[in-house]
Amino acid sequence: MHIGECRTSFLYILKTCNDENQIICGRDIHFDIVKCGFEGDSVIGNALVSMYAKCGMLVEAFEVFDKMGGQTTVSWTKTIVGYIKLGFHEKALRCLEQMPLQGILIDDVTFLCGLRACANTNACYDGLFIHAQIVEEGFNGHTPVGDTLVDIYVRFGLLIEALDVFSELKFRSNTSWTTLIVGYV
Repeated sequence: MHIGECRTSFLYILKTCNDENQIICGRDIHFDIVKCGFEGDSVIGNALVSMYAKCGMLVEAFEVFDKMGGQTTVSWTKTIVGYIKLGFHEKALRCLEQMPLQGILIDDVTFLCGLRACANTNACYDGLFIHAQIVEEGFNGHTPVGDTLVDIYVRFGLLIEALDVFSELKFRSNTSWTTLIVGYV
């Protein structure tokens, strides 16, 4: 099998190992990945981090994360998603703080994950800080980010801030309208 085909096969197989029932298969594939010398590959590393995180195995996810040649926005986001899935929202928020310190850019998906962690922990000040970063990076006009910010502010009882975000949206979705209306009700 050609190296590129082998790499692609590993990626497809890892995507199927997405819960505790398939973790034995996932570990076997991880062993084969190491044996074939792909452990430092960032794309395969991201898939391994995602698999372990989805299976609730954060220790293993971080071992892979630490061994990756170059951690990326994707690998950090997959780690944050793993923390959120397992209810470690504070740890997810600390990862989000670490990204810029490591020179990693935060994208709209990562910001959405951070906002979810804030909503699940009622971390109002973290939410305000993330909102400031969102504005600084220019994502405040993006509909999914805006919808989530409106939701966060409504949850925190900050209706004026929710309305401010709503009024800045380029496109006001049914979600943002409904969230704002429910907040005022």
